[in-house]
Amino acid sequence: MKNNNKGFSLIELIVAVLILAIISSTLIAGVSTIYNARAERASQVIGTVMKQARQKALALDTETDAIRADISFESGQYYASVYSGSERIIQEKVGNDSLVIKFKKHGTSSEVTVNDANTISVYFKKSTGGISQILNGANSVDADQISISGLSDEKKLILVKVTGRCYTTD
Repeated sequence: MKNNNKGFSLIELIVAVLILAIISSTLIAGVSTIYNARAERASQVIGTVMKQARQKALALDTETDAIRADISFESGQYYASVYSGSERIIQEKVGNDSLVIKFKKHGTSSEVTVNDANTISVYFKKSTGGISQILNGANSVDADQISISGLSDEKKLILVKVTGRCYTTD
């Protein structure tokens, strides 16, 4: 008897589909991990730059000098910078446009997104290192946290205005 089997059996098709499902789920988990790591790194960079700005403010000789930390978006990249007056003394790349960075007020829907049109400036006091004001251009921003969102993860930096310190929450 001649057996002409053309095609695949049901078992062979199920095994092939299962192998593809395992490979694709591993790939998706890997990509998600990469994007979440970007949000984690961005929160660390912003936190470090804020700490450096606070330290520079505390080291000032006169109260008239202004130290500020800017979070800006230029040419598809986020940057965190420290300025003494109009002179930029520190600039760190935070991440690319796969992130979304917002200044928020806890417990409200008030938020300002950092983008091409919105650079957020955080000013520090010499006497205490505390935050004197947060500005979006000439407009005051009432914010006490910075939210950094990746693909599926969000990191928050809590701003303590009295001391100028910031810390990450999970």
